[in-house]
Amino acid sequence: MHGVVSCRLQIYDVDLVPPLLATLQDLFGNYGIKDFLLSATLRNPDTFKAFLQACETEGNFVTHQIGFESPPPESQRGFFHRIDVPIRTYKITRSLDL
Repeated sequence: MHGVVSCRLQIYDVDLVPPLLATLQDLFGNYGIKDFLLSATLRNPDTFKAFLQACETEGNFVTHQIGFESPPPESQRGFFHRIDVPIRTYKITRSLDL
């Protein structure tokens, strides 16, 4: 089964990392998804970094940032958003070492 799940995320507190990691493990392990696309606003970069590290060290996932630059507000067409808070998009897959 091939599947992709995507979501938009805001992680404010490291206490949210374990439940999110458990959800990813459930999706990959029990539902057979192959890729997880995550778009996140970086309101707390340290917390998001903790999430990415947990994915790789505890979850046996590989994370890959997908390049995206927010256009200036006057050039936005349909996805209207502020640009003062960075948006990052990642592809998360299972590590081949499993």
